[in-house]
Amino acid sequence: MASDRKEFNRALHRWDMLRSEHIYSEPEEYGLTAILYSGYSIATSPRGRREEVEAYEDEANTIYRTHTKRQIGAFILAQFTYDDLMDTVRDTTVSSMVVIGNGSFQSLCMNDGVWINWQELAENATHLKTGTFTQRFCGHLATKALNVPFGTFAMKDHARVRAATGRMLPMVLKPEHEALIQPVHDKTRLDYDTVKALFPGEE
Repeated sequence: MASDRKEFNRALHRWDMLRSEHIYSEPEEYGLTAILYSGYSIATSPRGRREEVEAYEDEANTIYRTHTKRQIGAFILAQFTYDDLMDTVRDTTVSSMVVIGNGSFQSLCMNDGVWINWQELAENATHLKTGTFTQRFCGHLATKALNVPFGTFAMKDHARVRAATGRMLPMVLKPEHEALIQPVHDKTRLDYDTVKALFPGEE
């Protein structure tokens, strides 16, 4: 198994190539915002699962309406699948992504309970997005994994990822929880040692 450093540097090399060749999405001011919300719930009861997904749907609709009022092109992918996510990553008309669901700082839980991480997203990036990647899911740091922000290698600028770094989020976000979703750092290009220093997990 490749080390964390090798995996990270492989993704960074691919990112560097896309950037050097200027393979980007539409500019942020012209591109679309994709709003994806999960149909997967971690609740234990049928009612709890239904309420969690409904909360995600409400959240997505609120974001969509906000974009519409600002005349920003946007669309919603409801209860998105793995293919929906990766198709959006590869869609050059999409310059920004908002992902709502269950996850951690460096990974996302899909509808069937399978987790995917930043590496898989990096492998599917055929271009770099010029807008922002907003992780509207928990931002707790993994204990024994490299804590690369999930959306990092989809973006032209690594600093354009927003998340609730190191924090858990409730099912329904209140203003105080919204305030936790912030740019995760100010580095245009992360390197391995910087990730280790900024986002340390437990050994």
